[in-house]
Amino acid sequence: ALLIARQSFEARKLLASEISSLRLRVAERQTIVRAVEALSKGAEDGRAYAQLRSLAMSWQISVEEAARRIVAMTEEEGGDDQSHRA
Repeated sequence: ALLIARQSFEARKLLASEISSLRLRVAERQTIVRAVEALSKGAEDGRAYAQLRSLAMSWQISVEEAARRIVAMTEEEGGDDQSHRA
């Protein structure tokens, strides 16, 4: 009985960790969407996403972190995109 309870506890713990990770990824996706919107300026979203990926590679950070930086810079500058500043 203790073994079954322990296995059940570990399974629930693992599932809770996975749920937390997925929630974080959803929040990061929303940040990526905001960054793509900031970079697009009416152009194609695909090009803006490619630009975001390129910035992430040049800055040697994840796409999610690059998106956070773009959104932060956009908010600091009142909505103006200055993504060429790193």
